[in-house]
Amino acid sequence: MGDNGKGVLRQVVRRFLGLQQKPSIYMLDFHCFDHPESWMRTVPEIMNHARAIGVSEQAIRKQEEIFAGDTLGVGPVSAYAPGITRTPPDTSIAGCLEETRPVLAQCAGRAMEAAGISPQEVDFVLTTCTVFNPMPSMSAMIMHEFGMRTDCQNYSLSGQGCSAGVMLLSLAKDLLTANPGKVALIVAHENITSSCYLGDELDFMAANVLFRSGGAAAVLSSRPQDRRRAKYQLLHTVRVNRAADTDAHMCIRGIDTNRGGYGVYLNTPVVKTAAASAIGANLRRLGPLVLPLSELIKAAKCKDPEYVPDFSTAFDHVCIHPGARFVIEKIRKTLRFGEKAAQPSHAALHRFGNTSGASTYYILAHLESRIGIKKGDKILQLGMGSGFKCCSAVWKALRPIDTKHPCWDLRARQPEPTPWRNQIALKGENGDLKLVEREASADLAVLTSPLKPEE
Repeated sequence: MGDNGKGVLRQVVRRFLGLQQKPSIYMLDFHCFDHPESWMRTVPEIMNHARAIGVSEQAIRKQEEIFAGDTLGVGPVSAYAPGITRTPPDTSIAGCLEETRPVLAQCAGRAMEAAGISPQEVDFVLTTCTVFNPMPSMSAMIMHEFGMRTDCQNYSLSGQGCSAGVMLLSLAKDLLTANPGKVALIVAHENITSSCYLGDELDFMAANVLFRSGGAAAVLSSRPQDRRRAKYQLLHTVRVNRAADTDAHMCIRGIDTNRGGYGVYLNTPVVKTAAASAIGANLRRLGPLVLPLSELIKAAKCKDPEYVPDFSTAFDHVCIHPGARFVIEKIRKTLRFGEKAAQPSHAALHRFGNTSGASTYYILAHLESRIGIKKGDKILQLGMGSGFKCCSAVWKALRPIDTKHPCWDLRARQPEPTPWRNQIALKGENGDLKLVEREASADLAVLTSPLKPEE
């Protein structure tokens, strides 16, 4: 039997025995939404606006107390969508799209540009937004605007909460593993316009003071030739969902309120318990995949059921979902990381607030921009959210990385939102990739037309 015959035989045996090697999954690049200056508001400005639109003084005082406390961690200046800061607030579909359109356009366009990928090369588009689900879907809007192929598959997830940005990685990994040699674009965004709460019930106010506008997009690939230019290789993803537990399932949910319209309900005490349980379950599955043998032996010998191994021995960096300052600190101590390791998570919370599924990408952008990633560094990305879910992803840096992300350049004036136009990425003669805009089509005119001026 010749060499070719032996090679074919080996492949047949591997497939028969289930030993077929899975393709490697790479992150080529990513982009976090760079908020325009016109979206930035101080806490006093937001509180004065709340008074102007008729929010009760009792509700305003409660929110001011939360802002002034030491458990929140959100900075004094952050981004609010235009619909929220109008008088009165515009939470209509048009108002929500005014927030979503710039985020999708900028994040998707710049992520593909940074990755050197043309929209025509994308095989899968995955988006997530918990509370706002327009029709056509966000993934379809991206495909339309960037002129993607007709056989490109799109998936738009909703209701997944703050863990959705990491959960998208798991779904993308499954798609790219089942379809080797493909490219996926993932976009995580949360629309805070649609969940603006104007009542005075405390359990609904937490969302107002925590969540801010934001978004992130990443380009993933299972093409072998992309390894040489990729930033990271995705080593593991682990997902845990405590939905079978009624208390955990109901502790975060969107409901119509008696006062203030739609709101996101947070039962903080139950959230803390559900989060601890979900994180513990996730770590028990993740540990054997990443921990050094010495830590696994310690865990096996320990008789304490609450014992948690030292996960700092497995990772060089950690991106902890910035739900609040106390959330970051609790998880940091559970994982046994030092205070320095959690600084990027605190910085993202202070600068951008809780941007839901996009939050951990702002932390990764901070690591690249302010600290720098070394070749071989391993990074833990940890997200939690309604369900109740805990999702984790493990990355390995394939090269030194010190990308300067615009969202972390606090000295520069932030640009206005990218116009929601049809954009096509074209490669020039020298191989450079540039976004070329074409006029928006007539069927999109309703979505792109400006709102009527206030009277």
